[in-house]
Amino acid sequence: MFYKYCAISLLALSVSACATTTETITTQTAQSAFRTPVDGKTDAGFVVGPLTRSFSNHNAEGDGYANTIGPLIEGGFGAAAGILPTTTVLAQPDSGSISYDANFIVRALVGIGETDGQVHAFSVGQNGQIELTADFGANTLTGSADQFSVDGVLDENGTGMSGTVRWTDQTGALIGQVGSDEVIGAFQGHSDTTVFTGGFIGTAQPTP
Repeated sequence: MFYKYCAISLLALSVSACATTTETITTQTAQSAFRTPVDGKTDAGFVVGPLTRSFSNHNAEGDGYANTIGPLIEGGFGAAAGILPTTTVLAQPDSGSISYDANFIVRALVGIGETDGQVHAFSVGQNGQIELTADFGANTLTGSADQFSVDGVLDENGTGMSGTVRWTDQTGALIGQVGSDEVIGAFQGHSDTTVFTGGFIGTAQPTP
């Protein structure tokens, strides 16, 4: 499901969200990065202010991810993502493949720009389901669904993962953990006019 959940209007180099808060923005710069979550949130030193949106998703065991998106301290907009330090998955098999039923979340600021001296952006999001397949011989994690796709590379040793995601027309960086029981991913990306962040959690499907 793709939806717009709040419009952001930056008038006279200030930003207001749903007509509730106002915050000074000095540039229209967009950037993103990975951060290690602390207390379930990504580094607040990266993105701050009343318009900042932080969210996390985890299971009962504490395996999951955290994200932040909003105004940057130095001006402009940014997005951060990270895997929760409590995340652990079971060891990977040496060969074969596993499919995972996963839920993903994307949050973004799009249309970042300036018109007649007024900076503007729009806040949008997407929640969805995706089937991911880990091929332990090829060391890949792949899947696609509804404008969102995953192209992951499994570490040759351990359970780590890196790679990329594609959301609409945007490409972002991916990190995560892939095990025989579950898959956890966190991602972030940016272009001149967009910043986005999100993650996914999936459980292994029973072997037929």
